[in-house]
Amino acid sequence: ATATEDYYSEDYGNYTITVKLIISNPDPTKDPLFSGTVTLKTIKHMAYEAVEAACAAKSIEIVGLNGYSSFVSSIAGVGYVDNGNGTYSSWSTTINGKFSAGVGAQQLRDGDLFEITYVTQDITW
Repeated sequence: ATATEDYYSEDYGNYTITVKLIISNPDPTKDPLFSGTVTLKTIKHMAYEAVEAACAAKSIEIVGLNGYSSFVSSIAGVGYVDNGNGTYSSWSTTINGKFSAGVGAQQLRDGDLFEITYVTQDITW
């Protein structure tokens, strides 16, 4: 997948990066929704740009898990589902296996592994 931006120009010092992106499937018995590389021909190299390009390439509808927020805001930590049994499910993001601020404010570097997983945890609040 490739993300492009209208004002991108190598003449102005912009540069292309390539990242590995994995978006897991909420159903763990199925293949990931996306697993591959994303080329970012963008100015800021933001995580949401990579996610949007991947979703467009695989025809993944960008819809939130709670039915009204976008997929991108959901994986930015905005949405969750109360499973009614003391657990909740939500999207979680990591970069190179470590904590990530989510897609809203996360900038990527060339060669990063950006993983988005759907996790279920105990409600502790």
